Amino acid sequence: MSYQLQVVSTAAQQIEQLNSQVQQQIIIKLEELTLNPLPAGARNLEVGKNLYVVTQGNYRIVYQIQQEVSLITVTKVAHIKDY
Repeated sequence: MSYQLQVVSTAAQQIEQLNSQVQQQIIIKLEELTLNPLPAGARNLEVGKNLYVVTQGNYRIVYQIQQEVSLITVTKVAHIKDY
């Protein structure tokens, strides 16, 4: 089952500020999340809120899974040292 992907405006701005190579890596990771929202290494941040974090290179992607509507909402993209 494939999930829809939604990126909130603040996360989109965070991605836009990255260099193009890192942007491409983040986009590939986001596309992978639509096929497998809980890949190896994904951690649950808040039990009961379906809030997860996954690492791509030196960046963390924070997202929420809404399984009932097959939606992944990306809320934050930040460098590891910043988050």
